[in-house]
Amino acid sequence: TPTRQSLVYLPFFVYVIAQSLNQIKEKYILIGMGVYLSVFLYFLPGFLKERQDKIDAPKLTQTIRQYNPDLIIGYDYTLHANLFKEIRTRYNYFDTENLILNKSAVSYKTIAFLSTRKPLDQYSFQQSQILWNNKTTGAKSWSNTYNQYKTIYEIISTSDIEIEPNNWNTNGRNNLFFYILSL
Repeated sequence: TPTRQSLVYLPFFVYVIAQSLNQIKEKYILIGMGVYLSVFLYFLPGFLKERQDKIDAPKLTQTIRQYNPDLIIGYDYTLHANLFKEIRTRYNYFDTENLILNKSAVSYKTIAFLSTRKPLDQYSFQQSQILWNNKTTGAKSWSNTYNQYKTIYEIISTSDIEIEPNNWNTNGRNNLFFYILSL
């Protein structure tokens, strides 16, 4: 990412600073470092709060337990649910990278969708359905349409705050879109 790529300039900054230290008195260096550190520490809590992950793992797993979906899907490059042990060991789960089958029969009656990038729409639903049907050759094909499902639970939390603290790239906003759909 550009954030890491800009680190290539770090040796140049270190060299210039090291050469300048001889010219500046030690007292002014300590005062400048103290001011810089104070400003940094003053703004740090707000910076961290804005970029805090919106996924509340205990609440999410409790909701999943309550609705017991037949399938959990991380769409639009959202891989978070794969990190939860309970999801990996008890539920059928898939995203663009992972496929985990813990139940032999899938009825597609109740399905959970999770994304940190965009709300669930018909296109994302269809893309997830196509990926699932392509990855699971032995399972019953999933043919229900988006319009057949009803949203029985949703969490929508949006933010304009980037995951990255700069505007050089976009990794998605600090959002959460979680839906449970049922036939």
